[in-house]
Amino acid sequence: MYKKLIKYRLIVIIFAIILCTFYVDSPFNGNYYKASPIFIYLLVTFFNLLIYVFPNDKLIASEKIFFSVLVSAISLVVAFFLIHLVLGYIYGYDTNYYDELKSHTLLNSILFYSLSTALGIFSLAIWLKSKKPIYD
Repeated sequence: MYKKLIKYRLIVIIFAIILCTFYVDSPFNGNYYKASPIFIYLLVTFFNLLIYVFPNDKLIASEKIFFSVLVSAISLVVAFFLIHLVLGYIYGYDTNYYDELKSHTLLNSILFYSLSTALGIFSLAIWLKSKKPIYD
């Protein structure tokens, strides 16, 4: 049973990304008069990275939580700037409404959640590949 959960963890991560794409607005589109839910972005990315790191035996539980939070915060900032640069260059900005991106809301959300999670998973995978197991 545990092996099946390890095997299908990426499907759970993809399902969480798709779910958040439709139900949580990305920071690029939305009402600029109210604050964007930064804690929800951090929580979604942290949940996805924790699911990815959970079956790994190279870290203890507190390290898994700490590094998941740290990498998710860094990947959110990097993904925000990358998407803002690329979509701003391709689609442009609306100069009448606080420089909002002119791209579609669904495109912004899919790119934001998938890129932030992918950056976090790739950086953790590269780092964990070089780390030695703690139980050997």
